[in-house]
Amino acid sequence: MIEINNLTNAGIALKKISNFAEKVLRILKTKKIVSLAFVSSGEIKRLSRTYLKKNRATDVLSFPNFIQEPGGRLMIKLRTRRTPSRRRKTYLRRQAGGPGKISEWHSSSTNNFLGEIVISVSQAKNQAKKEKHPLEKEIKILILHGLLHLRGFDHEKLSDKIKMDKQQEKIIRILKI
Repeated sequence: MIEINNLTNAGIALKKISNFAEKVLRILKTKKIVSLAFVSSGEIKRLSRTYLKKNRATDVLSFPNFIQEPGGRLMIKLRTRRTPSRRRKTYLRRQAGGPGKISEWHSSSTNNFLGEIVISVSQAKNQAKKEKHPLEKEIKILILHGLLHLRGFDHEKLSDKIKMDKQQEKIIRILKI
């Protein structure tokens, strides 16, 4: 199941996007809930600065489901699409039960929640223009990339990048993106 929050005024075909994400989840053999948020460049820059300590906008952020720590704190491993290999993993810590800025955090007892993907629509528009393809295609690529991160794929090491790229290209071929 896909939960979508469009926090921009961009006219995004939410049903088409939801159907696409559901297809990717089926290919990845995942029956978990994913939250997808579309935000402004300023908002993703704020998230990047807060959680990555990078004062720049990015195209997509993926927040895998959290783990409950002793003492009622939540730990969320944060991943991004374009990350220098020398960057150390960053962790987000919040009080259990606290609301998130993008959407409500799901209860730690909900093993059905895979994570959240946050996409900057303006960054996606810029990339679509640069690549000379429609915005919808770029958004699908970013969703696919984010879902692969939520499923544990990474690109910090070259060997991991090769595996992730291979999986991404395979799904792009299957779904004819």
